[in-house]
Amino acid sequence: TINGCESVNRTQIDAMVYQDPKPTMLLGSSDFAYQELEYGQPANYFTAYWPSSDSLTYQWYGTAKENDEVGTKIVGATSSTYAPPTFKLGVSYYFCVVTIHPQGCKGTSTKAKMKVNPIPLFVTLDTIVHNSCPLDKVGKIIVKVDGGVPYTINRKPYSITWTGPDGFVLKKVAKQQKVKSNYFAAPSASYYLDSISGLAAGDYYITATDSLLISVTGGPYTVRTPDEIRITATIKQINKNKQQHGQISVTATGGTPPYHFEWTADHKTNLDSTATITDLAPGTYTVRVTDDNGCEAHETKFKIDQTLDINTFTPNGDGVNDTFLENFYLQVFTRNGIIVYEGESGWNGTFNDKPMENDTYFFVAKYKSDSEIEYKTGYVTLVR
Repeated sequence: TINGCESVNRTQIDAMVYQDPKPTMLLGSSDFAYQELEYGQPANYFTAYWPSSDSLTYQWYGTAKENDEVGTKIVGATSSTYAPPTFKLGVSYYFCVVTIHPQGCKGTSTKAKMKVNPIPLFVTLDTIVHNSCPLDKVGKIIVKVDGGVPYTINRKPYSITWTGPDGFVLKKVAKQQKVKSNYFAAPSASYYLDSISGLAAGDYYITATDSLLISVTGGPYTVRTPDEIRITATIKQINKNKQQHGQISVTATGGTPPYHFEWTADHKTNLDSTATITDLAPGTYTVRVTDDNGCEAHETKFKIDQTLDINTFTPNGDGVNDTFLENFYLQVFTRNGIIVYEGESGWNGTFNDKPMENDTYFFVAKYKSDSEIEYKTGYVTLVR
């Protein structure tokens, strides 16, 4: 204002005003940029979205803290999208700084969040080898140990503890690495087989522990052993007066049927290969039983004797039980001690070619049993 007069100068200024850019963080098409994955599982892409036709450049940053605005620059992450690696357990945050060219304006996106969980630890049965014979201790168990965090972070193997019957404990590490058929579980793409051997029958358990001290127990894994082979027998002794021949019949249990029988007697081998042998002379007989797995029972011995089981005889000429004790050295006495027969052809109930009366007589018989001389005394009743 000069001398009360007012003058106004207007100058036009052209200016471009840019809003502070704030790129939007997306997961797919959602602005809820959070994903939870297992260790080694491929992550989905996060996207830093800025609706601009200008030339844009991108730089991604990562941090373990939600309120960290600086972060750590991720080398090579210069695209609008980024899929973080999943080989670090826990929660991580990611953001992107977008630069507009040629102006050089920069904007920082909101944070994306990703949580990586440990892979579940698994123990699965691969193979059980059972014992073939009773009392064997050659059983074997093989298991597959998979998952957890054993190799891909610190390259340490699993810690393994086996337990079993009678206080059995075995601590070790799984070392037998195998290649997987897929890539999903971890970058090493491997699992481990662990085995124990020399096992008796019983239930066994395995506890596997990974590098994070996460444990899993598998079992029971049961190693079986056949029952001991046992032999029972039915024996018929030789009884000439009953026209009974020697016979041994055995029954086997336990082991793994079918069974093979091998008989021997008095240095004679391969008498028969059946469970029952007949028409046996006095002597000792031995059987060896082998089951279908080639397992043998202890040799078992049986004795066949000649026995005298006599009550009456009837010398009436009908051809049945007319002679008392043939093929034995025999002496027969009356009640008064008078000897009425002595010989080996058997007594026909006469004395001096005359029939004796119906009565009870005393006898002494001498016979051979299992290479020994034995005597049998008793009473026999003559009935016509």
